[in-house]
Amino acid sequence: MLSAKINIYRFCFATVLSLGFSCKSEVCSTENIDETRPTRDVSCPNGTVCYGGECIAACNAGSERFVRCENISECVNSARPFCVNGFCSACNEETYCVPSLNICAPVTLSLNNFGEPTGKETPTANSPLDAGPIDGAMFSDDAGIIAPIGRKPTHQASLSVTQRTIYQQGNTVTESSIDVEAKNIENATVVRSATVAPSFVATDFSCDVVTVEQLVGTSSPADIGRIAVGNGFDATGFRGKDTAFVAQFLGGSYQTLPPIIPADLLNFSTTEPETLSYLLFSVEGNPELGLSMFPISGEALLHVPYELLPGQNAQTDTPANLRSGFQSSLDAPQKIVLLWNAARNITGSRILVRVVGANTEIRCVATEQSQRIEIISRLLEAFAREENVTSGMQFPIYFERSYARIIEVPVEMGFDTLIDFKLDVSHRHESTLRFQ
Repeated sequence: MLSAKINIYRFCFATVLSLGFSCKSEVCSTENIDETRPTRDVSCPNGTVCYGGECIAACNAGSERFVRCENISECVNSARPFCVNGFCSACNEETYCVPSLNICAPVTLSLNNFGEPTGKETPTANSPLDAGPIDGAMFSDDAGIIAPIGRKPTHQASLSVTQRTIYQQGNTVTESSIDVEAKNIENATVVRSATVAPSFVATDFSCDVVTVEQLVGTSSPADIGRIAVGNGFDATGFRGKDTAFVAQFLGGSYQTLPPIIPADLLNFSTTEPETLSYLLFSVEGNPELGLSMFPISGEALLHVPYELLPGQNAQTDTPANLRSGFQSSLDAPQKIVLLWNAARNITGSRILVRVVGANTEIRCVATEQSQRIEIISRLLEAFAREENVTSGMQFPIYFERSYARIIEVPVEMGFDTLIDFKLDVSHRHESTLRFQ
């Protein structure tokens, strides 16, 4: 058992051990590949990609300006070893991480009137909206990376790490889960969520009633290789020094080993003291699909969000409402308000509230500093109408702080595999909404 555990750790972070960065190094061949997109190539060292005939350092624009620093000694993560403009970066001072390409490119030397290089623009995070932009530096929309024109994904995959605070009949229970799924969807169509009622948009949050995403057609479980997530180096996102898990495709589905997940799983990021917490993850790949081990460079780190602490004021006591469950009148529904204590803004992290039905859901997305989400009566009425709600029916309501990311999966030449891979780490409060 001990030797098996050691082998798990060796697999988990084999890619991280080999990560390295340089700007331009060796020459690579662009024959039979798209020269406009960075591509993994065997002639390029680890941590670099082939672009324009040269091996260029890879980076992740969504992870830039994530960890603050005053000098290079504070950048202990090998994925972002340079301290540039007050943040740890994958690229040195002469280069910057180009959004969408995710490569380190030279800074444009032409200066504007303020003496700043015009080519070194810092990506700015956008407020998330349903099926809308979250952060153009990291990925283009919250449904996945936009596939090449004329192509749809051949596979869907997801890794979700969730710690839950569950409210049941006045009791509070803590549970955690690591969920891994991969499907071949070549013969299926993903029907994305569609808005079925006019949106409610406030200054810092928005709410919609949307249809539940569906997979129409024939799909089947798929094996994309063992998937590992856990602690290592300066990543201590799980409680316990060497805690790590591997999901392996067994008997037609992914099984997590070891199978028992601790209830208190996550070491949340903290504001006092200010500490950001991370997990490492790695995917072994499957040669039959053209997948070698990934991800590359800085994409191997997952941020563990701050603990979501429900808030209260003179009018609203969110902790008490979560414990007792929310109520809504079918005849004249009153708005539902949820409050929380704000934490630091982190790219990719957001506050979500969802009321989930069989065919539709109420979905609210908020910025961190909003500290308030309101589900207004009009949306409750629309949801009740779409779900044919009668008095006494009850639905789960989820209130969470989630760090979500889409990663681009590199595929060897000659394979038509295209994987939509979603990652998220979250702290979720689970309560109920009862209609009367």
